[in-house]
Amino acid sequence: MTKVSKATKRASETSTGTPPKQKRRRIKEKKEEEEEEEEEVDDTSSEDGSYSVHDDSDDEISEESGDEQDECGWSSSEHKRWKEFYLDAPQRDKTVRGHFVSTFFWYLLHVEGGAHTEEQAMIHTRQVHRIFDILDPDGDDLDCLIRKDSMDIWDLFAGPRLRNKELKGNTLKAYLRSLEYFAKFMKKNIFYNKDLLTSDQRIAIVDLREQLPDYRSTIHRRTATKTTRRKVEEAYKKITLEDIRAFQSSEVCKKGVKLMGDAISLRKQTKKEFVTVREFLLVTTLYENGSRPGPFENAKVDRFERAVFTASKKRWTV
Repeated sequence: MTKVSKATKRASETSTGTPPKQKRRRIKEKKEEEEEEEEEVDDTSSEDGSYSVHDDSDDEISEESGDEQDECGWSSSEHKRWKEFYLDAPQRDKTVRGHFVSTFFWYLLHVEGGAHTEEQAMIHTRQVHRIFDILDPDGDDLDCLIRKDSMDIWDLFAGPRLRNKELKGNTLKAYLRSLEYFAKFMKKNIFYNKDLLTSDQRIAIVDLREQLPDYRSTIHRRTATKTTRRKVEEAYKKITLEDIRAFQSSEVCKKGVKLMGDAISLRKQTKKEFVTVREFLLVTTLYENGSRPGPFENAKVDRFERAVFTASKKRWTV
């Protein structure tokens, strides 16, 4: 029996299989596709479809943006108004822009667009809509996206807001990410009326997928030190296990639990008692979620009013 060395065997396997460089290239391409799919997954919803407090400061929505981020702080009436607009076909189809923005909203809700929750789809749609309104307030088409080789997106929207600190870096990246979703929507060539755009216009918008990542990278480089500094400061201020135990044994905590028990008898509480219970619930919610303070601090009253109760889990999610 002829013996074959391990080196010879490996060489034989390599020669009969896929060349190493080509194999590595395929693995890299597959990994990039998986990462792109992961980016499109809507992680702001739980398994039952309800919302939860989500910390995505370094991805799509920044907790440090605060009041500057109107997509997170709009009122129920505004949310309802825009939803009705996107649902009203005769109204939205009066203009080319209205048609494409509305169909983009429906695309995001569909599995083709990632099956986002209605709230997340609305955030992406409103951000794209706002970019249109800033680039061309009086326009009714999509030409503003491809004007001057699409550089107006930086020159008129992203650049000035970054330079003047009108929006935080993560918020700007969120806007550009939404615009990338819109470009992918155009590439898929579904949902919308194909006759409303020429082939050249569609291709130019699709090409934004190559341009926008460079803009986001620039914003990241210019604002990364601020993010790092914030994270370092938060590390020094983090809540420890000893802090939680101290809170649980404090008089405020004990009194909060007692007052909540008294509420069963429907006894009317004084303002001071109400504040005690409120503070107890806020602190408890914070550490039980294991969340950094930013997302919780920026969860506005309107978000709590729209909280969803899951009976099977006996849980409210915001």
